[in-house]
Formats: sequence, C-alpha cells, structure tokens
Amino acid sequence: MTRRVLITGVSSGIGLAQARLFLENGFQVYGVDQGENPLLEGDFHFLQRDLTLDLEPIFDWCPQVDVLCNTAGVLDDYKPLLEQTAQEIQEIFEINYMTPVELTRYYLTKMLENKKGLLSTCAPLLRA
Repeated sequence: MTRRVLITGVSSGIGLAQARLFLENGFQVYGVDQGENPLLEGDFHFLQRDLTLDLEPIFDWCPQVDVLCNTAGVLDDYKPLLEQTAQEIQEIFEINYMTPVELTRYYLTKMLENKKGLLSTCAPLLRA
C-alpha cells in the first residue's frame, strides 16, 4: 500500500526538500502552498491555497495521511517585534501556530484511529 504524506509550504525551502525526499522514497505526496506548483515528478498532487483560510477543502482533498509535515510558515521580514503592527503579528500567529494546530487536530484523530502515523512541525518564530 502506498504511503501518503501531506506537506504544507511545499513550493520552496524545507517543504520542497521534504517533497522531493518523500517522492524518492515512494510516497504519494500531497502538497499545499499559496505559491506556485513546483511541478515535481512522481505521485505528486498540488493544491494552491492560503492556509489562513478554511481548511475543510484540504481535508476533503486529502482526507487521510500517514505523515503530516506542517512546514508552511511566514517570517516577519526580519522586522523587530516592536516595529510590527498588530495585524502583522496576528497573520504570523495564524499561519505559524493556528494552522499547524488545526491540521494536526484533524489528522491526529485519523492516525490514532489507525494506530499509526507521523507528525512533523517546524515554523519560524517572531523576532524580538
């Protein structure tokens, strides 16, 4: 049976490297990003989506995974915390914290039912 991984932030950086590695190891890769489709070879499926929006379309598109990689994140353009607006901080918090929590809550329930699964989360933090 083919193993399935969902990777957020798949268009560049760590997410793109993860996708390539999982594809090389025979995984079915579902990648989500607000950026462009990286057009990877293999069993790769891409959904262009802003992760601060409703996540239900992602759950419908990819209802179950063996591995979840919460890799999407936004930086603050390296602005010191005191130079950031409340709105900028809220946007950073939404993508770097709330989105991984909500994705994990959904997929962890499925993983516990199946008694298997792997979670990986990395996200940038605010700069003081």
